[in-house]
Amino acid sequence: MALSASYHRPINLRQLSAEPVGTVVHRKALSALTGDSLWDRLAGDIGPILCHFALSLVERTQDLDRVWFMARDGYIPMRLYDLFSGPASPKSAYLHVSRKSLMSASSRSYGMREAFLAQWNGGDDLLSTLLTPLCFSSDELEELVRRHGFSSLSERVDYRTDARFHALVSDVRVRARMASLNTKARAGLHDYLEKSGFLDDANVAVVDVGWAGQIQEALEMSLDQVQRKPKIKGLYLALRDLGGQRRAAGLDMEGLLFDCARPRWRAEAVLAAVDIFEDTCRAHHGTVTGYHDGEPIHASETPSRRSELSDEPRLAKLHEAILRYAGAFAVAAKDAGATAADIRDVAESAALTLVRFPDTELYEFFSTIGHSLDFGVDVALPTESRAPLLNPIAAVRGMKSARWKEGYVTGSVFRLPLQAALTVFRLRRRGWSRAGGYVSIGTRRGRLENAAIALIHKLARR
Repeated sequence: MALSASYHRPINLRQLSAEPVGTVVHRKALSALTGDSLWDRLAGDIGPILCHFALSLVERTQDLDRVWFMARDGYIPMRLYDLFSGPASPKSAYLHVSRKSLMSASSRSYGMREAFLAQWNGGDDLLSTLLTPLCFSSDELEELVRRHGFSSLSERVDYRTDARFHALVSDVRVRARMASLNTKARAGLHDYLEKSGFLDDANVAVVDVGWAGQIQEALEMSLDQVQRKPKIKGLYLALRDLGGQRRAAGLDMEGLLFDCARPRWRAEAVLAAVDIFEDTCRAHHGTVTGYHDGEPIHASETPSRRSELSDEPRLAKLHEAILRYAGAFAVAAKDAGATAADIRDVAESAALTLVRFPDTELYEFFSTIGHSLDFGVDVALPTESRAPLLNPIAAVRGMKSARWKEGYVTGSVFRLPLQAALTVFRLRRRGWSRAGGYVSIGTRRGRLENAAIALIHKLARR
């Protein structure tokens, strides 16, 4: 009967395989990665996650006027959305915005929000870092901070509790400076948004990989006095708790693979190594620093941009491999009539294996990609070392300070037990009584890791 039915309509992959449809689609997409290059192997690891994101975007945006992929991290998701979308889907567009270009436009004064953003993205609590968004000369800043009781710009400050800092940000010169920067930045941003067509539609989505809606919040604050503005829905690969707080404050936001309001332990893995997804998805141009005559201005000679330029050839090869994988994935998903829900298991399994059980090759690739966070101080974050080969005690010590802990321990022969222990610890800390299922997607990592993950399930339930 199945053969007769398939003669009259497209083959239904659900009828031809006992495997989950997402696994079948993934296997067909892997066939497009014909080489054994590093780029093809990485694309096979990351592809299911980004394809689930793209398919989810298509399903979530059917009733909207346009889908804007914002910031540099929207570049690859936009390319994938165009592969998965149909004739009736809203058109995609690219929105040149960044933390740097939006924060002055959204800040009429300097306060706790601006200090938090400068410290978070600059990576330290030096007074010079906290005050960089004011764009004063070093001489002006030195005179200002000494007037308010600080010894120098190199002094470390707890901006939340230091009364001197509170007095400084209330200084009339600081307030006037921020008001001037805000007026200029808003005018430039509004000219760009007008020219790009962003203000023409009534209902739009803005898309980013994640993680807390910082850019969406700044964009909406920058438009608070604009009469002709669209209603904005933010869609993200993953949304952490801070994004949930912004949603509670009134922003329309949703995480599509992971959302803090609906925790899923495998999907949450992406939040443990966000640099992977930001670096994989970023556009080749530099970050947006502002606007002139309705056009974006991109960074060219900043420290982080110089660090990034050497990475562009490698990322271009990774992008090409991901697009090959995604093209085959989109065809197979369409043939199977697959929805984002059908693909979720394979995407979550890929996230779990990619982040919680990385191998040395994958960690070395992403740990050597120049990555920057650029509101406040423009810095290239330092690359990370790997754990010592035979010293488990030293490996545990180093792991505590590593940004991507599971990646750090790939230097140790005890990699797998350390990674498994980290996952069990995270599950127990969350207090989840059920770990959920694991769907093997046939990656090259082999049977040993699949067995380790199955053991984690048992340990997490005890």
